[in-house]
Amino acid sequence: MSISISEAAFELELQDFEAAKARIESDVIITPLLSYPTDDRNLLIKLECLQPLGSFKIRAGANAIAMVDEEKLRNGVVTASAGNFGQGVTTVSYTHLRAHETKANLVCRLLR
Repeated sequence: MSISISEAAFELELQDFEAAKARIESDVIITPLLSYPTDDRNLLIKLECLQPLGSFKIRAGANAIAMVDEEKLRNGVVTASAGNFGQGVTTVSYTHLRAHETKANLVCRLLR
């Protein structure tokens, strides 16, 4: 029996997030968390716009590539997306594939 992505999200535990953090730490930067006081509360703002691609989606792309078997990764990666996730996959794949001295077919943006 399969479950949806949203159902699977409720099954995640702290160690799952810690493992993902360890997998992506070489591909992302630690972004600051700023405090912004308002009249009735203090808002916390995470500046993911400071990531290399200007988006938090590089985290998901890095995690996706990190979870691919190294042998399969050596076959190359193709992504066709004009979105931030596709750009994250492309950027991280390029870095990892260059590290493995492997050719990659990468399409970052097809049509806008």
